Amino acid sequence: MSKSDSVRPDRVVGDGDGVASAAAPPGASDVCGERIPIDRLDERLGSLRLSRPNLCRAMTDSLARYGQLSAVLAADIGDALCVVDGFKRLVAARKLGWPTLRVQTRHLSEQASVAALFSLNQVSCGLTDLEQARIVWHLHRQLGMTQVEVGQLLGRGKAWVCRRLSLIERLDEDVQRDIQVGLLSVTTGRELARLPRGNQAEVAATICRDGLTTREASALVTQFAETGDRAGQRYLLDQPREALEASSASSPASTAPDPRMGTVANRLRRRLLRVQHEAAWLNRQLSTYRPTTWTDTERSLLAPILRQTEGAVSVLLTALAPICLAMETANADDS
Repeated sequence: MSKSDSVRPDRVVGDGDGVASAAAPPGASDVCGERIPIDRLDERLGSLRLSRPNLCRAMTDSLARYGQLSAVLAADIGDALCVVDGFKRLVAARKLGWPTLRVQTRHLSEQASVAALFSLNQVSCGLTDLEQARIVWHLHRQLGMTQVEVGQLLGRGKAWVCRRLSLIERLDEDVQRDIQVGLLSVTTGRELARLPRGNQAEVAATICRDGLTTREASALVTQFAETGDRAGQRYLLDQPREALEASSASSPASTAPDPRMGTVANRLRRRLLRVQHEAAWLNRQLSTYRPTTWTDTERSLLAPILRQTEGAVSVLLTALAPICLAMETANADDS
């Protein structure tokens, strides 16, 4: 780095794109910096940040009501004036039709600019794991720094750098774009990174389509990873909630042995709980099925299975009746 690049990023004044304070008057005149036309500002470093529509809306309201209360920070890199801090202010100003913004300029290399972006936002509002990973990847892969050099620049150890680099390189580009625009949470993105890159986009599409919660998304990723055949994976993608519900009967919480009972009784308990769960699911589903909508082939294949199931359930009910009666009689005798 040149002498001008040696300025410590944490000594650069910035507000981490925070929303302006309501205490200042409209059009505050004490904002330092030069007025720069918006179309001169380079947003290449904006790809390192994630989009937060709610914060952008809040910033737009703040600028409209109080004016610009803090200058945008930009780095003079070659012929470009690259924004380092103030991306939401820039987006908001465009929406409001402002031609210029107050800008503080620093003479920094791109490496030092990225370090300043990292430092400012770590202090003010924090960066997500994915944003940190993008910064590390940009410095390492695009700017040619070694992992050790990246760690030294950002004040982090090599293990931290490796973990962030691994996250970004394991995550599919389409999934990254979904996170960038707010369709997926960073937490869900971290879960999806456990899958092979070739499967991440289709699982992400299912999560978005069905509006799965973070917990449901995590369970879906786990079950998808454990499902070896494609037919089973297709079922998970087509009916995620039904598949997750069906699998919950065999979860550790429902099948864990009860310490008050012996081995045989616990085995029976586990099977009964599974039957209850499947029966409840079948009852809900069968009430919505219409055999007239099935094809001739589907009806011919399902008909014997339905009859066999009917017979099996009838035999089970016959076996259960005397057992239940004997249990009730024993309880009555004990009392």
